[in-house]
Amino acid sequence: MTRKPFTEHTIFDALTKHLGVSYIFTQTRSLILENSAESAFTSQNLTCMSEEWITQRYEAALEANTNLVLQLVGEIPETENRLAQALAKLARQFEFEQLVDLAEPLITNES
Repeated sequence: MTRKPFTEHTIFDALTKHLGVSYIFTQTRSLILENSAESAFTSQNLTCMSEEWITQRYEAALEANTNLVLQLVGEIPETENRLAQALAKLARQFEFEQLVDLAEPLITNES
């Protein structure tokens, strides 16, 4: 007897066939909007903050310091709530590479 990986669709079809149940699949609009809003952020969205703040957040992301990133995100004005939420979500999901990539174009490399 060999076992194969099953897709959700196959399992739900079997349940429908044997139990006579049916499933309604929907995706909420807010989830779609949330995902597209996050991907729409660019480095320019960070320009509402000071260069010092951007540098601090960049360095915190390089160090993978979730607490410091979240602390700095807390300094974002309420008028930029979507930006704050998106950055906080990236930090909580340990997406530090994305956080670094957002700030990198704005950081001046002065040695």
